[in-house]
Amino acid sequence: MGTNGVILKSTDAGVNWTQQSSGTNDDFYSTFFTGPFHGWAVGNSGTIRRTTDGGNSWNPVISPAGFTGLRAVWFLDQNIGFIGGGISNSYALILKTIDGGAPWTDISPNTGQVIYGFYFTLF
Repeated sequence: MGTNGVILKSTDAGVNWTQQSSGTNDDFYSTFFTGPFHGWAVGNSGTIRRTTDGGNSWNPVISPAGFTGLRAVWFLDQNIGFIGGGISNSYALILKTIDGGAPWTDISPNTGQVIYGFYFTLF
């Protein structure tokens, strides 16, 4: 994932890379796969993309209105996931889904700190 909507895919442990079509010129900042086929990518301008075919195609997902600067995505399983981000010194953003991304619910804290990453451990 990277600038100008770039998504690269490797099927040989990173020896060779193929550029995939993301359908956007927005920068991507984070990606997360819940298995070999299901993955998510998030980035600027509220860009959310989802793949269900191992990254061969990336489909747009509607972002809640007004949310931009998406910087992190993490899923606990195929249904429960989180997206974080925000705008510096303005607001923090945390979105949550419990049904695989349709819809996303705003659970943002009342702080101006941008969310740049998530990490969960399962016990």
